[in-house]
Amino acid sequence: TLQKRNGLQSLRATARPNANQFAVYNLTSRVAAGTTYSVSAWVFHTGAANDTVRLASKLGCASGDTYPWLQNDTAVVPNTWTLLQGNLAIPAGCTITDVAIFLEGTSPGSDVFVDDVSATAN
Repeated sequence: TLQKRNGLQSLRATARPNANQFAVYNLTSRVAAGTTYSVSAWVFHTGAANDTVRLASKLGCASGDTYPWLQNDTAVVPNTWTLLQGNLAIPAGCTITDVAIFLEGTSPGSDVFVDDVSATAN
């Protein structure tokens, strides 16, 4: 409830040891091959300066895993809500093993808040 863009609360990532993943949303059972999804998330960080936040994904098919970035914003302004968005395309021939979206980046030492995450079929 410290920061919220909408509703009553947001997810807070704090005391992170590095800039790796800090919020992961598993979509495996909710997606289908041959479909593209519009993905978005609002982020807010408490750092002292502009910082990087990436909206990324893991696309696991039986043929192997890929990790496409959906949006890489290197200038997210501190203490303000910023929208990250992109498209996640699941290939028609993919036998899905694991699909997730996640946020990463932002220097350790600051808190990051995430709100209003969405993944919708186009």
